[in-house]
Amino acid sequence: MDDSIGEQTKSDSTVLGTKAEISLYADGSFCHEAAFGSWAFTAPELTLDGVGSAPGPRVTRFEFLAVLHGLEAILAADQSDLPIRVISDCPSTVALIAAVREGRPLKRPQRYTDRADLFPRLRSVLDRRRIHATIYAGGSQHHQACHRKANRRLREEMDANPGMRHRSALIRQRTRLDSLIREREPLFDRLAKLGEEIAVSQVQIRALESAMGLIQPEPRRVGIDPLEAEAAAMAADSSQCAR
Repeated sequence: MDDSIGEQTKSDSTVLGTKAEISLYADGSFCHEAAFGSWAFTAPELTLDGVGSAPGPRVTRFEFLAVLHGLEAILAADQSDLPIRVISDCPSTVALIAAVREGRPLKRPQRYTDRADLFPRLRSVLDRRRIHATIYAGGSQHHQACHRKANRRLREEMDANPGMRHRSALIRQRTRLDSLIREREPLFDRLAKLGEEIAVSQVQIRALESAMGLIQPEPRRVGIDPLEAEAAAMAADSSQCAR
């Protein structure tokens, strides 16, 4: 069941004139941590716009809801038989519309479980109008406007719900902590291995030093060591300066 909260502006179908088709731009926004999303659509030829929000599991559901609400709004506002061209940046939404329109089975149907409850509504609008969908290729102010409206609605919903906002922040921090712990584990493993290598190296050095002492004892020093002589001279100079 679609329990989204939406609103739309009234259209003026008299602006169609000699248009060959009606364009529908749609976009969705989603907060994974809050499991909440929003959608927006616009049909420029009808000066028809809509925006809404709802709980949901994935962003693809809201990309699809944007299209579905837009199609239903167009059919309610326009009684012509002009075809509708959907422009969406969601490949699975475009593929879903094409498959249902042509009666083909969906490839990898598990990708569409988040929208399965909306399929009957899609079939209903496809039975009433010629509809085809294309991938958004960029450069459209209408699509960009949908993107901004969907993002704005999502921010407004999050700001108005402190519980949802704090829950989202908590989930983000937990996710970050889990990521840091995963990053830390291989570092601990590496440090343990380095400790083992250091211990082995120290044992080998001591063994080699002992062996060198047996093979070639260190000769007894005769006379004054040059370094000791230099240190004594520096001490003498310092004493004279003090006087």
